[in-house]
Parts: sequence; structure tokens; C-alpha cells
Amino acid sequence: MTDHGPQTIHFRSHALAWQDALPLGNGLSSLLLLGGIAQERLILGHGGCWLPREERRPMVCSLADELPAIRSLLRGSQPQEAERAWLLRCKAAGIRYVGTDSCHPAAGVRIALSDPGEALGYRRWLDPRAGLAGASWHEADGQTWERQAWVDREQDLVVWRQTAPRPLVLKVTLDDVGADRESTWIASTYPGIDASGWAGHTVPIRDLVRIESWYEGDTAWLSGTYKHGPGGWLVALRVPGATWVDGTAVTPARLNHDLVAVVAADPTTPPTVDSVRDRLHRQINPAAQARAHAGWFDRCRLHLVNPDEDRDTPVEDLLARASDGAVPARLWQHLWAMGRTTFIASTSPDGQYPPHLQGIWSGGWRVPWFGCYTNDENVQMMHWQAVSGNLAPLLRPLRRLIAASRPAWRTNAQALFGCRGVLAPLQQGGTNAEHQQAEWQGWTGGAGWLARHVWDAWLMDRDDALLRDELLPLLREVLEFYEDFLEHGTDGRRHALPSVSVENHPVGWPSRWTIDATMEISIVREVARHAIAAATAAGESVPESWPRLLATLPEYRINADGELAEWIHAEHHDEHQHRHLSHIYPLFPGDEFAPGETALREATARAVAARARLGLRSQTSWSWVHLANIHARLGNGREAQRCLERVVRTCLQNNLLTASDDWRGQGLTMGGGERERSVMQLDALYGAANAMQECLIQSEADHLWLLPALPPAWNHGEARGLGTRCAVVVDLTWNGTDATATITAIRAGTLQLLLGSGRATQDLRLEPGQVHQVRWELDRAHRIDPAAEAAGQSVSGIST
Repeated sequence: MTDHGPQTIHFRSHALAWQDALPLGNGLSSLLLLGGIAQERLILGHGGCWLPREERRPMVCSLADELPAIRSLLRGSQPQEAERAWLLRCKAAGIRYVGTDSCHPAAGVRIALSDPGEALGYRRWLDPRAGLAGASWHEADGQTWERQAWVDREQDLVVWRQTAPRPLVLKVTLDDVGADRESTWIASTYPGIDASGWAGHTVPIRDLVRIESWYEGDTAWLSGTYKHGPGGWLVALRVPGATWVDGTAVTPARLNHDLVAVVAADPTTPPTVDSVRDRLHRQINPAAQARAHAGWFDRCRLHLVNPDEDRDTPVEDLLARASDGAVPARLWQHLWAMGRTTFIASTSPDGQYPPHLQGIWSGGWRVPWFGCYTNDENVQMMHWQAVSGNLAPLLRPLRRLIAASRPAWRTNAQALFGCRGVLAPLQQGGTNAEHQQAEWQGWTGGAGWLARHVWDAWLMDRDDALLRDELLPLLREVLEFYEDFLEHGTDGRRHALPSVSVENHPVGWPSRWTIDATMEISIVREVARHAIAAATAAGESVPESWPRLLATLPEYRINADGELAEWIHAEHHDEHQHRHLSHIYPLFPGDEFAPGETALREATARAVAARARLGLRSQTSWSWVHLANIHARLGNGREAQRCLERVVRTCLQNNLLTASDDWRGQGLTMGGGERERSVMQLDALYGAANAMQECLIQSEADHLWLLPALPPAWNHGEARGLGTRCAVVVDLTWNGTDATATITAIRAGTLQLLLGSGRATQDLRLEPGQVHQVRWELDRAHRIDPAAEAAGQSVSGIST
């Protein structure tokens, strides 16, 4: 059979459900490839497919006058009464929790092969570097069948190609993926008010969309418009040489077949037929697609396995070996490559929408959590890898979403709390950013957390227009909100109440509505520091109120067990039986607890250990990945590896996409063993790629840390093109005893270089284009030699 490339990932079987399909995309259009032999199934999608479930109307009521009473109840240790009073006001105002717009599929394609033979040696495959996928098999006489699919980054086409050893007839149909029989959720009231709960009731999809199909020669068309919104989507499927009769295209008998589809979608304006028709006849070339996708993939390269080791071993076999013992090196390599290629496939510098919880893919109309943007963890984790993965341009759709959301965020801030500035909701869709979920309106950290990604983009590019027109105005509006919202305490400090440490609550405190969650104070502190730095860099004066606010924020609290407390308020006691790690924000993903902050980092390490030890079965795939990133930031490669191993053994599906929970039933997450409940959710996959990078390189504007947390399993390897926040690109190699780094400056700058455990440092002054090389002996704690580990840590033999 065809050699599909040295990084190709192989699978033994085809998918039975869309969650197990292979995902392809170009950041705009998407394809799910199930890979059936005689009956192929494709699901087409687009990042602009967002379904409004009710007529647009105000989702946020004016509640600012309620705030003093709410704060009084919280100070009086009556959080349930405070939250209930708030929810009742929302209900009295007629505000219903409808939920965000929901992503949805554009169309489905079924392809029947007339005579695929008796398939032997079937393999489904995906080349992460090229952005190509397909299936191969052979017959007893050695005749081979080859299938290939891709979503063209240059032509914006979806292509499916079948090559047969003898003339083959295809029967092709285009469908609406069950829109005529599926339904979606509409919640009617708020949880806590009555028994209707989260889901509320459902509504048939046919009551929310209008779908039409028609046929022209060799092309089938499907268009959809929304009942409660101005937009829609359009799909054109061309089957060259065929004629559509009664909804089916039958091709002539041929050795080679190409199906070409165009998908267009816009939630604000329906696409036109003329805008799609010409694209159907563009030239298709898998080599051109491979070059375009590889142009992104190769910006950073990681190699953890010998080239021929387990090269053709199917993923199912590698997963079986991982469940029996050590994770194979090839599986580590595949995990990183899959996280990287799917991120690249689900975003584009030209895209309007960033990847959501399911990336850019959806195989049905009732998508878990509406496939929305969850601003208290998940959307951020989806984008962490962009920095060290050297993919800063792929942050642009997220930046566009933030910019487009700011008008609604201003409404949230003014209506709910009478404040200037911006207030992001916990969840939002592609087109609606109202803070409509009353039970979460006490959480205010979303806009500040999202602003960190804009900060990262600026640190990597140092673009003056980004700084002046995007970053600084955003930081200014976030600070305006907190200047108005934070209460002046009698202790001279500014306090956050209500405050939420998502999605947890203190022991003995029967509400998530609290006082001074560590995470929210940390976000305010970070935004203030970044705003001051950004204004200074832009040559603008710094308002006196910014450093004053920074100086009056409450100090972090260390609890009686020596742990960083999740709430600064002394009456709140830590609840470790929870999946979120919000209070660790100052360490990761924040930048406040830098390597020199020894005492605070030690307290954070104790808090992390308690959460992992006591909250074992309260985790999810993404929380184990979050823990892996945190351990990497703490310099603990062994524990980072252990967290990722748990994800591999419990939450990694056979197609290398992550499920939300432990679908294999090993008891290491919430809801373990319920396959129908554990849904495909890609934040953990994308976050795992970052955790692996975080073990190799960490950076901020003024420092660079190389191999801070090398896992014991990665005895040797190399990484090329690692991105940083400090204006350099790094190549790394290591072999179990020594490491070498080549540091290339993009711009002039000064930085502190830390190696290994961080006890060996250098100060570097680099000019643009300057190359600096450094070699050092790996910390003995990073070696796999047990005797070397027992000898303790040391760093020596540094040469430049």
C-alpha cells in the first residue's frame, strides 16, 4: 500500500459514530471522515454554522440596584439567600436562560461502493503534517484500494478521492444529518428556581431551520436558513460524471473518483449560490494541500521516538500497551501531533470564529454544551499551545471574537452591576455574548482571562497596531469594570463580592457566590500589571488609578495546611473534591508566581498536591491536562507525565480525540464508564499538546526556561521552532545526559535564561538575528538512571 509519510497515524477500524471519525479542516470548512469500506459516511461543517434557538431579545436585565443587598447577605454569611434573591429578580424580569447559539453540521454525505472486494488489512490513517486522511485495504490477490480526503486550505474545498483496482460505481446522497428528526435544548427557567433544571425542554430542529435541496447536473445543493436569525449556510456537492436522480447520484464505472464539496456559512447573512458555484471547479491537488498544512505544522516540530519505532503500529495497539504499562514513545508522539494538527485544522488567520469545545466539527444537532465558548477554562485551554507551538497568527479568530463581543460585554457590565467596562459571560456562542446565566453572573473573570491571549499575541509579534488598537483598549475596559465593581473595604483593600471560583464552593458554604476568590483577584492583578506595561510600551501616560488599584488588592492567603487558599476570605475553607484549579491561576496560566517566588510556588505546589490526592475522582480529561500544565510550570516533569498518562489510559478515544470523562471506566474521573455520557471534547487534546511543550520550554517577556520539567519517559528527543513570549525562537535536543539549545533572536532584547531545574541562569542581551547556543548537563532528577536520580540534583558543565 501507499506510504503515507513517516508521521502518519494508523487505525485498525473505521468509525461507527461521528465522535470516532477523523477530523479535517482548514479553519473555515470541516470534514468528519468515518472511513467505512462499502458504505462511507462524511459529515461536512463550517465554523460559521451557529443555530439561534429563540428570537433575539434582551437576555440581561438591570440588576445593579440589587447589588448592595446581595453584598450585605454575603458579608452576613447568607450566600444561598443572596443567590436566590438575584435569581428571583431575573425571573421576575422575564429573563429566561435559553443558552448560547449552538454549532451544528452543514450536511452529510453517504457513498456506496458497488464492489469494494473482500477487504483485508484495512487501515484508516491520518497524516498530521499534511492534513490528509483516508483508508487503505487490499484483496487476497494483492489488489489495493486507496481513499484520501482533505479540506483544502488554499481553495477552501472539501475533497474525497477513491482509487480502485478495477472500475467502480458510486451511489452518492446528500442529507441534512437528521435535521428532520432531531431536537435541541431550550432551557426555560433558571436552576434553583424550580425543578426544570438545566436542560429545560427540547424543540425540534425542523421548527428552527428551513432546509431546501435541489440538483443541477452533477451537483447537489443544500441550503439552510434560521427561523430566529438572519444567517444561514449553503452546501454544494459535485460528483463529476454523475447525474442526480431522485436525490441520488450514480457515477459511471471508473478507476478513480473525486467528490468535491463547498461549504459556506454566515450567521448574519445567508451565502449566495453565485459565491459558491465558481469554487466547485477549482483545481484540486493533495500535494498543494499538504504543503499548505505543513507550512503551519512545521513551524514547530517535536520528535520523541526513533523514526522506525512503531511507525506502522495502529493506535488501538498502542493504547492497549499503554493500559498494560508504559505509554509507548510513538503514542506520545501521536498525542502531540494530533493535538497540533486538529488545532491547525480548526482555526485560520482569516477565520471569523475560533475553535469551540468540539473544535470546528459537529456530527449532530444536539451538541454537548451547545459546542459553545466556555470562558471559565475551556476556550482558553484550546489556545494555550499557540505560544510555544509558534502559532500566534492562529490566535486571530479568538481575538476577533473578543473584539466582536465587547459591545455585549459592556451591556453586561452596565446592566448587571452598574459598572463601566466589560464583563464576559461564562458561556457564549458565535454571535451572542450576553451574560444570561444568572447563577454564574457573580463570576467576573472571563474578560481578563481572555485578555491574556491578546497579551500573548502582542508579546510574540510586538505589533504596534495590535498594542494601540486592540490590547490596550481591552485592558483599559477590563480595569474600568473592576475600578467600579470592587468594593472599598474598611481594611483599605478592594474586595470582590460576589466572587466565584469556578465552578467550586467552599466547604460549609452552600453557594458558589463567595468573597474574594483567589482567581479573580489574581486576574485583576494581572490585568493591572499588563495594562501598565502596555501603556508604557505605547508611550501613553499611565492613569494614577491603575497602580493604586494594584496596590490595594488583598494579599493571597496561605491556609493552615500551608496551601495557597482558593479564597482569600478567611471564612472560606478549601474544597479539594473538584475538577477546577482556579486558584492556581497566578502560577498557570498566569505569570505572577515566577521562578523566583519560592514561598508562593511552594504553597501552590501543596495546593495542587491536595487537589490531585483528595479530588482524584472529581477530575475530567481537561482537569488532568490542566494539572499536567501546572506540574510542568512547577518543574515537576514526573507528575506532568503521570497526569497525561491518566488521560491517555482513560479519556483518549481510539481516534486520538479526547472524551470529557473516563469512558473506559477506570474510576479516574467523574462519570467514568458511561460511554454515551462521556462526549468528545477537544480542550483536553489541545491542552495536552501545550503541556508537552510546557515541559520543554516556558517563557515570559523577561525570561526563558529550557527543559524545566523533562518527563522521565522522554529520555531523548528534539524540538525545533519552539515559540516564546521573549522574542526568540528555540531549537532543543537532549539525549538523556546532555542538552543543547540554539536560541535565535527575532528582535533585540534582554532576558534571563534558566536551564533545567532553574538553578543555572544566564543573562542574555541579543540583537535581531543573533544566534546563541548553550549546552548543559541535564539535571540528575531528569535522567532515567535510578542511581543518578538518587544522587540528587545538579547543573554543571554549562558552555556557550
